[in-house]
Amino acid sequence: MLAGLKGHKLKASSILETMVAAVLILFSFSAGMVLYHQVLQSSWSAVQMTAVFEQGYLADSLARAPELVDQEILREEIRYEIVLLEEERFEGLLQLRIAAYDRSGKLLCELDRLIDKGEQHDENEH
Repeated sequence: MLAGLKGHKLKASSILETMVAAVLILFSFSAGMVLYHQVLQSSWSAVQMTAVFEQGYLADSLARAPELVDQEILREEIRYEIVLLEEERFEGLLQLRIAAYDRSGKLLCELDRLIDKGEQHDENEH
């Protein structure tokens, strides 16, 4: 099979064809990078994702706490404001609101959760 190709000569590409091919490859690569950058800019940052996960963890932990008070918690570069409100529509429930802010004070995300006052207990009671 290779013996038949041995005597066959291949036509070489000119410098112009090589340059056009290189420009097309660079253009495709740069267009891909622009699209990739747009996807990263439009999606949530790692800090926002961390804030969302931490809010859920804080809400679960606070729901089991024996005593709830309004407070601020600083974890790494995120500040969480925890506010408890009496729920007007449902007697016996508290509204737990956790807001997460970055260092500049920009709101990253909020979480609202209803907590049953009767479910608050000390972990030593188990």
